[in-house]
Amino acid sequence: MSSAIELYKEAYDLDYNKGDSLYAEVLYKEIIERFPHSDEKEYAQVHLERIAKLKGNPNDPSFKPLRSGGSGGGLAVVCFVLILMILTGLGFAGYYGYPQYLRLASYELIIHGLISQKNNDLADAERMFEQAQRIYPRNSVAFRCLTELYLQTGKPEKAELVRNQWKLLMPNDIALHTFTSRLADSIRQEKKP
Repeated sequence: MSSAIELYKEAYDLDYNKGDSLYAEVLYKEIIERFPHSDEKEYAQVHLERIAKLKGNPNDPSFKPLRSGGSGGGLAVVCFVLILMILTGLGFAGYYGYPQYLRLASYELIIHGLISQKNNDLADAERMFEQAQRIYPRNSVAFRCLTELYLQTGKPEKAELVRNQWKLLMPNDIALHTFTSRLADSIRQEKKP
């Protein structure tokens, strides 16, 4: 024996999803007879009135089901998956591409600094090397160029500060070890009277 809600669900499914309004009408009437005090009875009466009007003019658009079982849902899922894939691709490109962009920008600044150093514009070279170091701190070339410039211009204290930063960021860099010995020699020669 079915409950009022079960009968109503079955009738509704027949009426709106399967298009069998004749059998749905029988079930709606059964709900009204068997469950006269339920909420489903009132819903069934509304549907029976609609079915009665539908029999008068079946082409009336106001009697069409609210939801159709068309393929619009499948298209929405496909669009959602495509958008999700595009966003994931953009995320990966940003995650991996942006550091590469920063690395290349750092190398461009280093090249600019080396050209300035060659043209004896040491202040501009220092500015370019420092900016390259800030943009991409993992670039050992920027540290090396800046420390070499400080040694060349007679600023071993600054060279030592940059070397310490370099050592913190990249302790296993081979160029760091060779520079450290050169820096020690430079400091010793500076202290000699």
